[in-house]
Amino acid sequence: MANSDPYTLETQLALMQRDLAEIHRALYGNGDGKRGLIHRVEMLADAAERGRWALRTTLWLGGSIVALLTALGQLRTAMTALWGGHN
Repeated sequence: MANSDPYTLETQLALMQRDLAEIHRALYGNGDGKRGLIHRVEMLADAAERGRWALRTTLWLGGSIVALLTALGQLRTAMTALWGGHN
């Protein structure tokens, strides 16, 4: 059975080599300052990590403020009760 492909084996290998080089440039960049997909995904992951820590810090601070305000409210209530005032 004869091969019906119009390209020779050498041509097919050259085309595959070219395609692999293009995929490599897309993934890793071309070396001229253009960053590839892998570098961009790493940057996105770093940004997501920073966002996660910022969210945790914000929630911790918010919880601390609520706890402080609750304690101050209880202190006020206790002081008012001790000195005979009304709520």
